[in-house]
Order: sequence, then C-alpha cells, then structure tokens
Amino acid sequence: MSGEGPFFSTPQPIDGAIRRSRRSTCTRPRRHLFQQSGLHPSSFVAAVPGSRRLRIPTPWCRSSRYAQRLMGARRSGVRRMGALVGLLGVAILAAACGGGGSTASTATTSASSSTTSTTSPASATDIDTTYPSAALHSNRRVIVLLPPGYQSRKRYPVVEFLHGAPGDPSQMIGLGMRTVSNQSKVPFIAVAPDGNGPVVGESDFANTPQQPVGTATGPELRSWVDSHYATNGTWYVTGFSSGGFGAAYLPTLSPGVYKAACPISGSFTAQTPPFEGDPAFLGQPASVTNAASPILHVLASGPPTLVVVGSSDAPGLDQAHRYVAAMTAVGQPNKLILDPGGHDAQVWIAGIAQCVGYFFPGSGVGQ
Repeated sequence: MSGEGPFFSTPQPIDGAIRRSRRSTCTRPRRHLFQQSGLHPSSFVAAVPGSRRLRIPTPWCRSSRYAQRLMGARRSGVRRMGALVGLLGVAILAAACGGGGSTASTATTSASSSTTSTTSPASATDIDTTYPSAALHSNRRVIVLLPPGYQSRKRYPVVEFLHGAPGDPSQMIGLGMRTVSNQSKVPFIAVAPDGNGPVVGESDFANTPQQPVGTATGPELRSWVDSHYATNGTWYVTGFSSGGFGAAYLPTLSPGVYKAACPISGSFTAQTPPFEGDPAFLGQPASVTNAASPILHVLASGPPTLVVVGSSDAPGLDQAHRYVAAMTAVGQPNKLILDPGGHDAQVWIAGIAQCVGYFFPGSGVGQ
C-alpha cells in the first residue's frame, strides 16, 4: 500500500479565494491565490480563464481635484448660481466614485467567504479547512471543492476522494480532482479528508483499536459536510492505493450510505500476506483484520463498485480479480477496468476520471 513516492509531495491546493485589493477604490480585483503550489500564476491564468486581475474603469472616476479643474475651466462668464451648482456636482461626483469603490470592495469581500457566499466562481473553489473528530479527539484537515457555479440554495451530491500513503489531501488536487470537477456536466461537491492516523500514519482509512480513522473519515466527516454545505445526502467514495482500500472499506463501515464506490489500485484484505508489514494492521489480531477486510463483507445490497487497476500491477491485479469474484458471487453489482500502467500516477489520474464517469454517467468525464 505504501510507495506512492514523492510524486505527490509537491502539488498543493490552489486557494480559490479572492483577496480584496486596496490599490484603488475604482478597481474590482479577482485574483486567485497560490499556496505553495508547483504552478506559476501565469500558467494558472492560462488554464483557468478569468483568473487575471480585472480592472473595471468607472466612468469619471477621478480625484475631486481633477474634477474641480474641469469645472474651473468652464466658470468664465458663468453666473454665480451656475458655479454653485457646479461645485455641488463636483461633490456628488467625488462621492459617487467613492461609493463605486465601496461597492466593488463589498462584492469581492462577500465572494472571498466560501461558506457564506451564495454563488461560487465559474471554476471549482477550494476550501482547505478542518472539521472536528470526536473519535480522534482532534480537528482533522479536509479539502472541500465546491463545483463551478455552486449555489447554496441548490443541493449537490458528494464524492469523497481518499489519498494514498504516504500522502495527504493535496494529492487529490494533483491527481485531477479539480479538473474533473470543472469538466463534469453534473456538478458535485468533492471532499478529500486527511487519512493519516495520529498513532500510525498509514491508516488505510480503517478503524483499529489504536485509532478509529474510519469513523473520523466516514460518519464524522459526512455529518460535518452535510451540515455545512448544500448537499443532497447522496455520497460516493473513491481513492487510490491506500485510499483504494478505504474506498472499499468505508461502505462496509456504514452499509447503505454510499451510493457507489470506486477503488483504484487497492487491496481488499487486511490479512497477510498482502498486508504483511503494513503499519495499519501490523500486530493486530484476526478479529481486527477480519473486520477491516472489504473482501469479507461483500453483500448483494452493497454499493455498485467499479474497480480500476493497472494492467501491469501484478499484486493489484490479483487483489482486483479476487474482489470482483467475491462481489459477483453474492450478486453485488461491479465492473473492472484495466488501465495501461502499473501502481502509478498514470493509472490513478485516468482512474479518477473513470470513477467520476461511473458515478455520474451524464457527466461527460472519463467516458
């Protein structure tokens, strides 16, 4: 399950927030911020139209001194009453320019608050935040990705994306979570929780006596997301490698909750030899490993499941075929896709798109 490698140590979430500019009261700024990403802002501008800083000139938005000079040049031969009217006009003009700046500031400030905004920008919006976990006695990191055009009065399905090990939620941005969100014709909320355990980092998103990470990334996360965002109560789950195990495991922890699952390059048993030496289950008794093994908990009523694996990933292929056979034997709907590649990013990137297409056939993604 380990060994995703340093490929994913660089990508970081690109904050979609909009920062208020103080340079001019007559400027409406829209600027995407970059938090330690490997991307240069100019490349992001090319990838996401509308991310440039826009200057929207306000007609006659000049200083009051400029306006006074304009008025003064025309005072010759004008009656006193006309001059007074002119000065009054200057005052009104200056106030109008100031008001325009205030309006722009109000607009950008409201847009920067993703939790209170009514509508999100035309591209997916990242929210890198935390949620409380009673099971782990701490606040846990999660990246929430709101779909383009997100509106709080609407309701959206949720897709949970589980990272590999070693790794963190930012891996899912690097693997295309934002890309599929922008491309999907079916809008959905994407969430990528932190699956690293406080005792053993490589948790496989599973519950063990020493750390109930499955509870933290399953029911606790779902409850928090459903209470903070415009969800419709429909959840899907996908993940790769260690997260692939989690994508098969979480539906067994909460039967009937996930509408569909899509593990990528995952293993499906916590027993040896596939997990021999895996820190997540090392030294655990059979009662724990049996409870955590998805292959032992397939059900006819289980969620439809797409299994994606690299065609040259020998251990992954063996696990995938065993899992598909177990689901087929009990009548659990399933499908298997073999992608060119091994246990690597090529398969995971393709797999994420295929999973979203499996969840939402009308999305136009991965099809």
